[in-house]
Amino acid sequence: MLGKQYSLHGAYYNALSSKPMAHGGHEGHGAEGHMGHCFDYLRQVLMCAADTNMEPLGADLGGASGWGSERTCRDYDAVVRWASKNRMSIDKYRTSG
Repeated sequence: MLGKQYSLHGAYYNALSSKPMAHGGHEGHGAEGHMGHCFDYLRQVLMCAADTNMEPLGADLGGASGWGSERTCRDYDAVVRWASKNRMSIDKYRTSG
């Protein structure tokens, strides 16, 4: 099984099993729509990244375990440094009124 398939599988079942959370600590206020948006965003990220690593199948699990395969990952600290260096100030784009 490709890693991307396993990632999407996990996101799908998390979306199915999650209960709508209140946005900002307030009940209602579009919480269900917000959760749907967040899960769809994660789905899109997983599809764009499309992990092509193979996931070993575990006969005792009836499928992939998600553990035990090696990956070449991005340097997360370098990504954080890049984002910090290139961030935009919201104040520059704020309008009065």
